[in-house]
Amino acid sequence: MSLTHIEIIEAAEKRLLNALVSKDAKGVSRLLHPDVIYTNEEGDTFIGVSELPKIVSGIFKIDQFKIRSRSINVFTNVAIVNTNEWRSGIYRDVNFEGEYRITRTWKFSGRQWQLIASNHVLLSNTPK
Repeated sequence: MSLTHIEIIEAAEKRLLNALVSKDAKGVSRLLHPDVIYTNEEGDTFIGVSELPKIVSGIFKIDQFKIRSRSINVFTNVAIVNTNEWRSGIYRDVNFEGEYRITRTWKFSGRQWQLIASNHVLLSNTPK
């Protein structure tokens, strides 16, 4: 039985988040388009894999996450994923913990889905 695009995107999202927590830079890179666009909660925009905050160097480290809610909308070869996630970790040597609204855009290219854009908004930094 073949998987639906939504099931494939859900699996890719899970691999992405698990790779971030385990600091698996190669695992993350395999899911990203080379020209991925990432905007963090401070409004900083990074374009291209080489510009992303480095996972293995310790600049950006997620220790834990929990998906509060997720919706996935597929439009032929583009999928928009909206999640509310609780996260804790370290960014630029500062601990963080909070609730985030994250929009990730995936594009089907060739034979795989690749992350082409991600945007984070901090909803609350009060632990829940």
